Amino acid sequence: KILARPHSAPSPAAMTTPSELAQQSREAAMVVFQKWDADGGGTLDREELASVIYQCSASATDQDIDDLLNEIDTSGDGEVEPDEFVVWLTNRRATKTVGLDGWIEAFNLKGILRPLFKAFDKSGRGKIIERDFKDCSRVISNSLRLHKLKHVDQLAHDFKDDAMEDGKEEMNFEEFVRWQIGILENAGVPNNELTHLFQELAECLTTIFEIEGLRAGGEGDGTDAAIQSNIKTIADLTRKIYTASDIETEEEFKLPTCKEEIEISVWHKPPTISDMQDFARWCATDQGMRLEEIKPPDSPELRRLQQKKQSAAAAANAGGRRLSATRSSTRTSTQMASMALAIGRIALIVPDVNDGKGPKAPVWFLKVLKNGEEFFYRFDRTLGQRKPWDKLEHMVEWEHAVKKLPTALKFFSLLMGQALMGEKMTWEAVSTAFDTAIDMELIEDKVWEGFEESIRNLALQEVNEPGMRKELADEGKTLDDAVSTYLDEEIRLSPFEVIQSLVELELFTVPDNIMKRLQEYYNGDDPRWLGNAE
Repeated sequence: KILARPHSAPSPAAMTTPSELAQQSREAAMVVFQKWDADGGGTLDREELASVIYQCSASATDQDIDDLLNEIDTSGDGEVEPDEFVVWLTNRRATKTVGLDGWIEAFNLKGILRPLFKAFDKSGRGKIIERDFKDCSRVISNSLRLHKLKHVDQLAHDFKDDAMEDGKEEMNFEEFVRWQIGILENAGVPNNELTHLFQELAECLTTIFEIEGLRAGGEGDGTDAAIQSNIKTIADLTRKIYTASDIETEEEFKLPTCKEEIEISVWHKPPTISDMQDFARWCATDQGMRLEEIKPPDSPELRRLQQKKQSAAAAANAGGRRLSATRSSTRTSTQMASMALAIGRIALIVPDVNDGKGPKAPVWFLKVLKNGEEFFYRFDRTLGQRKPWDKLEHMVEWEHAVKKLPTALKFFSLLMGQALMGEKMTWEAVSTAFDTAIDMELIEDKVWEGFEESIRNLALQEVNEPGMRKELADEGKTLDDAVSTYLDEEIRLSPFEVIQSLVELELFTVPDNIMKRLQEYYNGDDPRWLGNAE
């Protein structure tokens, strides 16, 4: 019976940002408003409302018309402005609303909430006990966590660690309705969508609990797909119902004029490897993971990493081999793998638009790829230990930051992201960074081909020895096999080593001033900024 029940609600389509959802709700309201505005005057008067009411009910009275006008016209001037109309459509205490067919219908939130109350009342007592209340909130919160938006959720209520008010142990239906009205007053979903949304949410919650009951009894085989589908639908429905109404849309968000005037942005006080570890911990906590391998910022492991970086820089300055083959320790490799598991794959990390002249470090933006989806974050060091990492709300900031950064620094940013802002990269990470750079049209295919050939030749020199050739022949392997193994297991390159090698191979051009600053940054001189000359 459970598996036969529809468990994939089609109505709440996949959403990318809360601002888009808010915009969709307003646009839907304005379609109805313009339909009712017969003379196109931009407001609704009594005659226009009467015309709509008479088409819905031939027996409507003058009192019905006056009641509707008074309910919508909160200013009392006798005409309904567009904003008043939008507010009315989300007034949870209204007696009328616009049906899905575009005409007026009765509205009663109490009746609409009855299915959800029954879903929360898992024990069937006619009252919601505290345990059941927390179970429902847990399912909703976990569903949102497992199916995240690209940007931060902006809900009218936080279901995480939800509990009844005033330490109550149970909640009756009237109290449940008051609780929901208090939340929905700050949500932007139109009243006419609540009936089917709450019905679907209640069905999904009920299905989840029924499957949990089957599994607790040793049954429930073959229910994984139903569980996953319902979890995804719960996340979508929750956002559809509870996304806040007072969200600034992308169209309303404007960049500060000072950022618009900066022609070329610079690399200025980027996040450190310690900051990235904090980010990994933040991501892990959000996902319910525990990363024991990530060491605190002042750990001996990190100090050794910094010493290793400085030693490599000194060797580079002394004219030593720049394309080093350094095996990372097991501890470091495990730590990096743990961080990557929590974060995902960092596609690009860039500074907010800045000229490097201000005393404060700029905000940094991060693009992460995980499970086939893109996520965007912001890092603000000025927030200290409170919450420097958060989801990015406005994509225009990201787009502007990427646009203003010079090509050489974009490519360097790709490499630094793969290196998690501090460690050398595996050959696979280097290859990934080049693939992304090609997709972004920062470099051409021939740049990668030339660089790969150069590194393979170095690896061939290491493995092409008489003893090695005999060993390979005994194992039935070729030199190409040995080169590939060497690249995977031995080659470790820093972002600067990659850039420097490309310049020396004449495969990539970096302005002298940027190259100088990159060298200083890599040497640990911590230049104030990287970018165009002052």
